[in-house]
Amino acid sequence: MHPSANPVYALEHTRTQIDAEIIAHFDAIHTLRVRRNSLAPISSLPPELLAAIFVECVNSYHSQPTSFHMWIRVAHVCRHWRDVALACPALWNHLVFGDPAVTEIMITRSKLVPLVIRSDFVTSLNYDGVQVALRHTARAKDLHLVATEDSLRRLLNDIKEPAPLLESLSLKIPRSHTFFTLEAYKIPEAFLGGMTPRLRKLVLYKCELAWDSPILGNLIHLDISGTVSSGSPTLAQVLAALARMQALESLSLADIIPLLPMPPVSYHKPVALSRLRHISLKGEADRCAQLLAHLTYPRAVILKLACTTSVIHGPDFSSIFPFVSAFEPSSIPSELRLHSASLTNLCIQLCKAVRNRVSMPTDSFGESPSERFEDSDVHFELNLSWAYMSIDQAQRLAVTVCGQLPTAGVRSMHLYGIEEAPDWFWEQMSRQMPALNSMFLRDVRVGGLIHLLRQREDEQPKMSGEMEWTTVPLPGLREITLEQTLFRYTRSADAPERMDAEDLVVCLKSRSSLGSPLRKLTIQRCVNIFQEQADMLKEAVEDFIWDGHEEEESDGSEEPFGESPDSDTDELSDTNSVMSL
Repeated sequence: MHPSANPVYALEHTRTQIDAEIIAHFDAIHTLRVRRNSLAPISSLPPELLAAIFVECVNSYHSQPTSFHMWIRVAHVCRHWRDVALACPALWNHLVFGDPAVTEIMITRSKLVPLVIRSDFVTSLNYDGVQVALRHTARAKDLHLVATEDSLRRLLNDIKEPAPLLESLSLKIPRSHTFFTLEAYKIPEAFLGGMTPRLRKLVLYKCELAWDSPILGNLIHLDISGTVSSGSPTLAQVLAALARMQALESLSLADIIPLLPMPPVSYHKPVALSRLRHISLKGEADRCAQLLAHLTYPRAVILKLACTTSVIHGPDFSSIFPFVSAFEPSSIPSELRLHSASLTNLCIQLCKAVRNRVSMPTDSFGESPSERFEDSDVHFELNLSWAYMSIDQAQRLAVTVCGQLPTAGVRSMHLYGIEEAPDWFWEQMSRQMPALNSMFLRDVRVGGLIHLLRQREDEQPKMSGEMEWTTVPLPGLREITLEQTLFRYTRSADAPERMDAEDLVVCLKSRSSLGSPLRKLTIQRCVNIFQEQADMLKEAVEDFIWDGHEEEESDGSEEPFGESPDSDTDELSDTNSVMSL
């Protein structure tokens, strides 16, 4: 019997023909869609230009880790776009690690383009993918890994192949894991064969690299932090390494500042770093000073120091003062910021321009002040931390440091937490900043501000008992902002009760009559300011802003410094104080 006469064969043959016709129709529809898409304006772009647009799209997603994979959609729009995407190696060189097979595919599609291997935290979910990527370190341009000491050891200890294309290397142990172990990851001497000729940026946290390693040559950016397991390096080791970095522009060392030689040693030939633009050091004040004394760098360098003092030697920061006074900013600074989170630290910043306030992250000493400023325009920053210092000592330290900085041109001053500053503090600060135009005060005694505004060189008593002003302090001051500030009552046996708000009104009206009016006064979340006081202040300034917050002072906070009325010793004031600096 002929096969065609078989009913089963005939059925299969018919089904095959229908399938072929369906495929032909799909091909025809696809061809029509391609022709239709070709009429769109974007289809007129050359493939090279379209690929460049795709690359920009991918780069924008790299800064948003939560949407990192969204860029892949460009390969799913149409056949033409997919062909262009698959033919563009630069789209595939930023590797992902969730699936080792996907990592392999991206490495293949990236062809010979240098690879970017970045993982913000290596876990069991992406470990295999990272391991696949690290087999190709010879092609890596950027290597950034955050992982536990154990993971770094298993991933990196056997990598001995040179990395001729590597430009940036960052290895870190998560801060959350440093609480459980003091061990640092010791980078093997044979890591990357010691051959990284293009390496310009090195960032290490809790990772120990020998200071004579070839990897430390020709760097532009060096950032090493975290106490190493074998102790701090010697000054000679650090200087020898820095001497090989003649192109260095940014130096940041934290918690590994070299030990002071015993007895002290002076290296007669300091290391010259003529291209240095940024120095950031964190450690004991004497160690920081010893290192800076053996470096020569441009005087206009951005300098950031976070210094502590030994409990044995007491709170002495005098060793760093010569470097503070030698500081010369590249342009006239316009803002001074002084912040004290507690009685154990002080932060002073000198900035190029007035910036908006933003949320303040945890600072260098683990404090979490509620606010700080953007630091992109910071010329100078000094964080000081100590075990114990009296309020008076801390205030004099602040005045001493500010007195050595170029503050004559400062037009804006921000003070935080200087709650119980005495009158002499305000007088000294005002003398150092004669060009002051605006002030932002938070957790600051209003009485001190009033004294600042009323200080004068010559006073003539009037019949009414008030003073006649012959010299207006800070004549250029035009704007004041008070935030979370306590307006205290003024008590006197010879006069009725008065509030700081009333004294401030008198002060502002007097300044206005002498040709130095305050143009703007802003009051936010302050205590002992009510509608009656707000109405009085509104009459004294041209632009008055009040948030309407009304809060009365609690009974337990009436006495400054936490003193009792019978207190007659300075020691009692210092030891009982719960106020900020």
